[in-house]
Amino acid sequence: GIPYLYINIFTYKEDELYAYHITFELMQMVSLIRKPGIKLSASTWKARVGGTVGINKVNELRAVVKDETDQFVRAWKAANP
Repeated sequence: GIPYLYINIFTYKEDELYAYHITFELMQMVSLIRKPGIKLSASTWKARVGGTVGINKVNELRAVVKDETDQFVRAWKAANP
């Protein structure tokens, strides 16, 4: 299986404010040590970030996703030269 970065964005709007929670997970195929023939997709790296933004600054969430994704890419490259 091909590893992939899964990004889940949850938002909640209350009046003029948005609360958000973003989860980043690297999903990869793994196998059990006791039964190597059993393979499944599992999260092998995870980061979470949350906060609030005003209704006029919801687009700032894109910057949050970009920054966290960039951080993941740097970590991935360091671990997989």
